[in-house]
Amino acid sequence: MNYLSKSDFKVGRTCPTKVFYKKSKYPNTLDDDAFMEMLADGGFMVGKFAQLRFPEGINIETLDVSKAVAETKELLQRDSVTLFEAAFLIDGLLARVDVLVKRGSEIQLIEVKSKSFDPAEGVLGARGGVRSEWTEYIEDVAFQRHAIERANPNFKVRCFLMVPNKAVICEIDLLPTWFSISRSGRAVDVEFSGDAAQVRTSALLSLVDVDAAVSQVWREVVNAAAQMVPFVVPEIRKAPPMLTFDCQKCEYRMPPATEKNGINECWGALAKIEPSLLELYQFGRTRTARRTRLADDLIGAGKVSLYDVPEAALTSAYGERQKVQIQQTRANAEWRSPQLKPTLQELRYPLRFIDFETTRQVFPYHRGMKPFEQVAFQWSCHSIDKPGADLRHQEWINLEPRLPNVDFAQALRAAIGDQGTVFTWSPHEETTLRDIARQIAEYELPDDGLRSWLERFLDSGRLFDLCEHAKRHYFHPAMKGSNSIKAVLPAIWQSNAALRQDLWFRAYAREDHGAVLDPYATLPSLEIYDEAEVVKEGTGAMHAYQEMVYGAGRSDLAIKKAWSELLLRYCKLDTLAMVIIWKHWTAS
Repeated sequence: MNYLSKSDFKVGRTCPTKVFYKKSKYPNTLDDDAFMEMLADGGFMVGKFAQLRFPEGINIETLDVSKAVAETKELLQRDSVTLFEAAFLIDGLLARVDVLVKRGSEIQLIEVKSKSFDPAEGVLGARGGVRSEWTEYIEDVAFQRHAIERANPNFKVRCFLMVPNKAVICEIDLLPTWFSISRSGRAVDVEFSGDAAQVRTSALLSLVDVDAAVSQVWREVVNAAAQMVPFVVPEIRKAPPMLTFDCQKCEYRMPPATEKNGINECWGALAKIEPSLLELYQFGRTRTARRTRLADDLIGAGKVSLYDVPEAALTSAYGERQKVQIQQTRANAEWRSPQLKPTLQELRYPLRFIDFETTRQVFPYHRGMKPFEQVAFQWSCHSIDKPGADLRHQEWINLEPRLPNVDFAQALRAAIGDQGTVFTWSPHEETTLRDIARQIAEYELPDDGLRSWLERFLDSGRLFDLCEHAKRHYFHPAMKGSNSIKAVLPAIWQSNAALRQDLWFRAYAREDHGAVLDPYATLPSLEIYDEAEVVKEGTGAMHAYQEMVYGAGRSDLAIKKAWSELLLRYCKLDTLAMVIIWKHWTAS
């Protein structure tokens, strides 16, 4: 049976062709995305939390669409009923509703989302339109209402979102540990082991009336759904590809050799042209005199090489950087601005290179905090105390089920002191410290002068963002259009053999069949519960921390030690990566 589900519709709103790839189960970059899985975990917890608010609810568990639709239809014969996963199939549209409350001829359609909601802002902007950050969620609700009303024209449907309220204080300690999430293939099971009565009285989730917002997008959603259905029913067909610069971030843009490759099918021979203009830094922001995107005009003309981009047209704020990328890629040569080395050499010692690992849970682990609060659980710091001094490393990690932020910042203060330059590779560290300073005041956390020190440090000018420096003063062809440390480090590492022999770094110098490995690829795995685990990116670090401190093995010292070792190795390399880049940039 073919149908257009609300998830199909959501994909189709970004690109109709992707509905074919989704329905045909083409491989995509989100399949093994740890961050998406973590977001899903938060969504599953919120979903279960919402169901507990309706103890009378009947769960339509079957995944068989025909059976689910029949069961829904039968239960809706009752004058009053509350359903979870109610199913409606009409004219090729399938909607499964998170929570449906029927009272007489009125239906309350409740879509449960894990997105943070600020009641002071709402979902509508000052001029009455839907805020951009809420558009996809409101369209989701509109799609479901459309299907319900088509199937049940005599019902009046009212629309709601149920979302975490970021203004509400959590009164439950260790709330996420009340949920256990298990996966078997694509099936997900959520078990709840906490106090259901506390959940029912909690205000953590808000019920938000979105009827007005749905009316804003109604006609567009109805029309879009009507255009998509013929490509799904009766047979799944591919909508004609629309090639634009947005293809750059398509989840079906897989490596060239991937079988059933969406980008190859859409772009055909154009997908083989390298270097591609899809790799040009911030090129989607470059406009023509007609206010069209220059990238889209070039793609439409079949000119998709990086060298097809007319440099004279690169006049935006990113233009100089874009020209550098084109010129240096053509020359296959590294570029450093004249200001790069002198700027770094003028900075005050001691030099500190810091990196933080943090997490934001939809439900806070700690009573007295709001949803999505920052939790800082680990830092690494490499130091060079004076010119010619050896490299020193310090680190800190939280191992206990408590709010670590104050201890985290106190330990950092002891490590970096009041003098010298503190390097980061993003604004994340500054944002985290500002969050901690705010939390100390807002939640009346232990202070001991920490808040005033944080404020003085943040206003001192000691923080130096190396990523911003890379954007203005450095380029290597292997970076392509990225300034991520995960792009800059391997570009430098592979091209500078001297760094791989340096005593500070050579422990990471490895090759595989003659190819120099990215240092992150050398991080070893450890066996945990018969699985080889490794941490080599930020989302993996969040997952490891959650497992170490709050997971099923939190009382097993061997398991805890293994997760801790993985975290420490990863965070240490993050700061060492900055030292490698700094040393390369300052070398004569």
